[in-house]
Amino acid sequence: MTTASPIGMLRCLMPHLFSGARLERLPDPKYAEALEFAEIALDARGPRPALLSRWRDQMPASFVCASVAPEDALVSPRGPLRRTDALEGARNRWVEGAKALRARVLIVPTDSQVTTGKRDQDLLTEYLAKINAPKGARVAWAPSGLWTLPDASRFAKKVGVLLAADPFDPFWNETGEIVYCRLEAHGVRQNLSDTLLAELLARLRSASTGEAFLSMASATAFRQAVRLRQMADAGP
Repeated sequence: MTTASPIGMLRCLMPHLFSGARLERLPDPKYAEALEFAEIALDARGPRPALLSRWRDQMPASFVCASVAPEDALVSPRGPLRRTDALEGARNRWVEGAKALRARVLIVPTDSQVTTGKRDQDLLTEYLAKINAPKGARVAWAPSGLWTLPDASRFAKKVGVLLAADPFDPFWNETGEIVYCRLEAHGVRQNLSDTLLAELLARLRSASTGEAFLSMASATAFRQAVRLRQMADAGP
């Protein structure tokens, strides 16, 4: 009778890492040869669901994507998250597109106009509750502006969504079966060293018991995501 090695057991316990770039277009099959994940941020004039579905059928079955809500699905003439028929229609179109993409995560980014005040929290709660996510998919909220990470984390848990945040933030402390992280391009983030990537990998491994998603937005995002994937595959 043989027993698993300590390293083998550790790998079984590690979350599956989905690292990829944030894209404003649909990735091609060559992208999928190197990475199994992409965060896709199409604008309102993007492809219709039928075309998105055909694209998805051409990609590997194992390929995973997240879909970012476009601006017209988030902001109406009345303001951010303020309900109008146009905003409701745009949100529904985005969700239908996400279904066609078979997106695992639906990202709702909010800017500094969505504050921590009660009125905005109520609007955000209502908005998130109306997202009819595809079966098996999760909704993630990506805040900015006045929200501190601890406050944002508490709010996300309260309304039952993932928090899409920067894992290098000193207050980042997300845990769970699924965690979702986003890295923006600024300063040293545009070219992460292997030391920083190793730190990032350790944070993601300690946070999730199942799946850890990481999207990168920079000129070198693809290369960095590939390197992180290589380091994850190499094990401890």
